[in-house]
Amino acid sequence: MAHENNPLSDLYLAVDEHMQLHLACYSMIDYDEAFGFLIRTTGLIVTEDFYAREIPIELVVSLNKDGSGISSEAKLLNKVNVKPLQFTKIIECIQASPAYAEIILHRLDEMQRHSEGERFEQINLATQYFLSTLPDGITHFTTNMAPKKLVWIYKQDKLISNVSPFTVDEQGGHLCFEVQAGFTNGLMLQCYRLECMMHLFTNEEKLGYYFELFLDEDDFHHQQMYRELPEKFMHNKRFLNRILQLMRTCDSAQYEHYLKDLIEKFKAAI
Repeated sequence: MAHENNPLSDLYLAVDEHMQLHLACYSMIDYDEAFGFLIRTTGLIVTEDFYAREIPIELVVSLNKDGSGISSEAKLLNKVNVKPLQFTKIIECIQASPAYAEIILHRLDEMQRHSEGERFEQINLATQYFLSTLPDGITHFTTNMAPKKLVWIYKQDKLISNVSPFTVDEQGGHLCFEVQAGFTNGLMLQCYRLECMMHLFTNEEKLGYYFELFLDEDDFHHQQMYRELPEKFMHNKRFLNRILQLMRTCDSAQYEHYLKDLIEKFKAAI
C-alpha cells in the first residue's frame, strides 16, 4: 500500500454533511467465473495540524456467476502508509452502507435488462447471493453533535476554490471564496462546503479584517466552524500569501492609494 518507512497516517472516509457516502461504479468487469465491479470513493488523510488531503479509495468486488460467493480487493490509489486496521474497518464501513448495496444492485439490474438465457440466470444467481450478504436492519448514518475535531480540506492541492477577484471600495477590500472543511466522526469525516467573504480595512493606521461565513446559525456544526475557521485562515501562511497575490492583481484607479496602503499593511502582518 505504501513504503514501510513512511509514518502511519490517519485515514477517514469522506461523507457529506448528512453523513451519506457517495460511491461511483466506474466499470463492470466480466470475468470467466464472476462479475466484477470497480467502485471508487474518497478517503481523507488527516495530518496532525488538522489539514486533510483527498485520496481515492478503489474497491473491486467480484460476484461468482454461479451464486456461490463474493470477494473484494481494496486499495488506495496514492502511495501513503495508513494504519492497516483502520483501512480494513473503513472498507467494512463502505460495504455496510446503503450506497454500496444500491450501486451494485443497480448495475446488476441494468445488466439483467440487457441479458437473456444463461447470462440472465447467472446475474440472477449473483444478485440473490449478494442480497444474502447484506446486513440486517438500518445501516445508514446520520449527523450528530459529537464531532472530534475540525479539519480544513485541500481540494486538488488548493485550500480555497471559486475565488473572486479582489475588489476595493470606500469600506475596504473584499474577496469571495469557497472552502471545504469537515469534522472527524468515528471512521468518517463529515464534509461541508462553505461560501466565505473576507474583508480587509484600515482603522487608525492599523489593519483590520473580518470574515463572513454563510452558515446556519441554528446548526451545531456551523456554529463550531464559525468559531474556529477564521483563526485557521489567519494562521495559514499559504492562504495569506494567496490573498496577497490576489490583492496585487487588483486594478482600481479610484482607490489606488488606499489599495497600495492596504497591501503594505497586509504584507507586514503576514
